[in-house]
Amino acid sequence: HPLTLGIMNNLGNLLHARALLQPKFIPGRGPNAKREEELQRGIKLLREALEQSKLVHGPRHVEALISASNLGSALRSLSSMHGNQHDPYLSEEASGLIREAVEGITGAWADLKTLPRARTTLLEGLEQLDDEGRAAAKQLSA
Repeated sequence: HPLTLGIMNNLGNLLHARALLQPKFIPGRGPNAKREEELQRGIKLLREALEQSKLVHGPRHVEALISASNLGSALRSLSSMHGNQHDPYLSEEASGLIREAVEGITGAWADLKTLPRARTTLLEGLEQLDDEGRAAAKQLSA
């Protein structure tokens, strides 16, 4: 169900955020295993949410694109767990997912330019958010 997918995505993000609150290293012991465990749990949920979202919504739907971006962000965090030694596979996968999300959202925005009513509604919604939303709306409407 789409609501279940949203909850899975949010829980994966929560686990990712909670992991980032923990220190990367424990003095005298090395990398913080609890941090990595939290990241792995979040990634597992985010990966499943992305796979299911693509099945339910389609690969270019905004929900799937958001899931791809969230998974990419969590993978990037996991990749940098051991200081400056990034895992090249995780870094590449993370970059690919984030790129996919940005390109998809950019494409969706281009589609909105041909749908003035939908574009206007989106801009009005952004303006109601906060200063950052108003700045984004101003930039997008230019």
